[in-house]
Amino acid sequence: MRTTTRRVAVAASAMALLTGTTSAVAQSSQPPPVPGADGVIHGCFNTQYGTDLRLRYTPSCKSNETALDWNQIGPKGDKGDKGDQGIQGIQGIQGIPGEKGETGAPGAPGAPGAPGAPGAPGAAGTSTVYTTSRTDAGTIGAASVVLSKDLPAGKYAVTAQIMVENRDDDDDRTVSCGVDQGQQMFTILPDMDGAFPFTQSMSFVSTFDAGSGGATLRLTCTPVLQNNTTWFVGASMNAIKVDTVG
Repeated sequence: MRTTTRRVAVAASAMALLTGTTSAVAQSSQPPPVPGADGVIHGCFNTQYGTDLRLRYTPSCKSNETALDWNQIGPKGDKGDKGDQGIQGIQGIQGIPGEKGETGAPGAPGAPGAPGAPGAPGAAGTSTVYTTSRTDAGTIGAASVVLSKDLPAGKYAVTAQIMVENRDDDDDRTVSCGVDQGQQMFTILPDMDGAFPFTQSMSFVSTFDAGSGGATLRLTCTPVLQNNTTWFVGASMNAIKVDTVG
């Protein structure tokens, strides 16, 4: 039972030391710093009676005391375990739409494109022209052939021209001219009335089919009245070979 009493006394003395209520502390003329400059609380325990614990403000305890030192703040504990992951937070509200940005500047013109590939060659054009002409003068009788031209097989576009003339002083003349497979054209030539002969040009445009074996193209003229002499004073005729005639 005595040992128990001593332990209780030491505990009571320690409490009194921390609260500053022991007689030894109260009677000290110079209170020791609590804790000391090193952060440690220094004390002396009376080992002779086991009933006295006091703060120490001298370098050492008395011969019948044992030095007791303790920290005001205990050592830092070990790092704790990682906590569990928290629950996901609720979604935030949608932000306010930003203002519309300004229109960007026009882009620079693009580089010129590469030249296109050459087109396919076109179909061969007409290259064969048959022509005949005369510059002399002559009379026109019944079905007079003024010009003729032998043409090879194929189709042709035809142009012709003839100058006809009335050299009579008293009577008018009427003459009909045309090319094969074309329209006949009539013209009236007034008399000269004592002046120069009356001359007029007649022009023709038509088509001609020489068939598969070729044919002769003719420019012919006929006076309307067989006994009335009419003259021609030059003629020409051209036949252009074509693939088709529309």
